[in-house]
Amino acid sequence: MGHISKCMLERIVKDITVSTKSNQWRSTAEVIDWFKALPDKPRTRFIKFDICEYYQSISEQLLDRAITYARLHTNVSDSEIKIIKHARQSLLFCKSTEWVKKNSQNDLFDVTMCSFDGAELCELVGLYLLHKLHPLIGSQNTGLYRDDGLTAIRSQSARRIDRLRKDIIAAFQLEGLSITCESNLIITDFLDITLDLGTGKFSPYRKPGTKPLYVNAKSNHPPTVIKEIPRMIEKRLSDLSYNEQEFNKVKSTYEEALAASGHRSDLKFQQPSPKRKNRHRHVTWFCPPYSESVKTPIGKVFLQLLRKHFPPDHRYARIMNKNTIKMSYSCMPNMQNIVKQKNENLLKETHEGEQRMCNCSNVENCPLNGQCLTSNLVYTADVNYKENNEEKHAIYHGSTSSEFKSRWTEHKSSFRLEYKKKSSTLSKLIWKLKGKNIEYTIKWSIERKAQSYQCGSRRCNLCLAEKVIIARSTNPCMINKRSELLNKCRHRNKFLLSSVAD
Repeated sequence: MGHISKCMLERIVKDITVSTKSNQWRSTAEVIDWFKALPDKPRTRFIKFDICEYYQSISEQLLDRAITYARLHTNVSDSEIKIIKHARQSLLFCKSTEWVKKNSQNDLFDVTMCSFDGAELCELVGLYLLHKLHPLIGSQNTGLYRDDGLTAIRSQSARRIDRLRKDIIAAFQLEGLSITCESNLIITDFLDITLDLGTGKFSPYRKPGTKPLYVNAKSNHPPTVIKEIPRMIEKRLSDLSYNEQEFNKVKSTYEEALAASGHRSDLKFQQPSPKRKNRHRHVTWFCPPYSESVKTPIGKVFLQLLRKHFPPDHRYARIMNKNTIKMSYSCMPNMQNIVKQKNENLLKETHEGEQRMCNCSNVENCPLNGQCLTSNLVYTADVNYKENNEEKHAIYHGSTSSEFKSRWTEHKSSFRLEYKKKSSTLSKLIWKLKGKNIEYTIKWSIERKAQSYQCGSRRCNLCLAEKVIIARSTNPCMINKRSELLNKCRHRNKFLLSSVAD
């Protein structure tokens, strides 16, 4: 639901910004463009303000007023409002006790930080707040980046500037928000740049006491990522620097951090290049994980296969070529994630060990030797039968995220009901044997345990484990099809909105 609300809010914010031409900044580059366009900088002063606890302070009433303002500039349907508000319902439990937000009439309403649509909702409210400030300081003299605001006004007396500062604070208080405000500034730090009205220059800014830290050059990352790190730092510092002199003033800190991580440390100023308007292409990305322990050049082999199977005279060459299908290595989990996942598995195994692993009335008849309640596993079915007085057997690999006994019951149902006989290659084999009146026995066993897909993760370890077992198998008796390697993960379907009942 948060993803859907995010898309709706992005569209609404974009329409309002285009209609009102408000300075709702989304990057430092937009702030620099606004600063460059300021007229008569030496006679201008800054007023900088910061909204205190912005996310937590947004009330349902403030959101309603922001939506009402949005409807003046773009179409916002009732169903969109309902989805946006539904995504604000938050529940928090600690040790079986629910936590309630302070000073809230609706205990469930909350704009949570790091939510899917939290930033976009703050931008919508920010546009409404800018609308309230425009009568005081003008539409083009002020801008907002999430909870940080900056205003540029012509130089006035200290008394008038202080009165304007108080008016800005009062305007936010009327909306139930509190701010910290500084006024009559010639030089100020905003986001990650320092702006100087006296000279008209700007330069990169870092908070005192902070030190940049970069990925080590010998880490297990794709070579293209390691190679591009110094270039990215060069480009970022150059974009945030007014000229080469400002660049040289700050580059030493970054050069020391790059050298400590084993990278090239001679940073050079790059002249800003004109922005090119690239043609939009529908590109499909193949992103295999990178590891130094893998000797095979996967990217090179992939592109060779693409050229081999889709030559220029192929009928699908227009949609299957190096311009429409690109490859980029993805990074493996870092050590923190590996340790965290290992600890979760150990805790889960300990918890499972305390639970009952079998509920069969007779353990001797358990299909999995007393472990039929095990979940998140890849299992193997070994079918033994006699055909033409010759002992034969077939191997089938499957996986289930639920308890094995539930999956075993589904298999038995496909063996018994004819309309389910094509539900798996195992059921097809069983019906084939039944058609020939051949008796058979099935022995079930656990091949591997793996965690199934969790909401928000990038992969399903259970599906990957099953595919690896099928791909590595050299047993001629295996009845799984190689086409199963291309199947999509079915365990993530339960997290889709289409699977949620009304």
